[in-house]
Amino acid sequence: MAFIKSIEINQFRGIQQLTVSGLSNINLIVGDNNSGKTTFLEAIQLLFAKSQLSSIKNVINQRTIRI
Repeated sequence: MAFIKSIEINQFRGIQQLTVSGLSNINLIVGDNNSGKTTFLEAIQLLFAKSQLSSIKNVINQRTIRI
């Protein structure tokens, strides 16, 4: 299993630039509504998708509003 010690996100959805370091085995992500918690987790999910089109498509579809 891979462990993330730090992550840098640039221009992904609502996150312009974010660097988080000092991550450990268990981390708690907290914040106000619409502050980017889900976007942060989606960025990590895409990191581990490793170009698997189906995984990338699932991330996109999870946030797509269907009318």
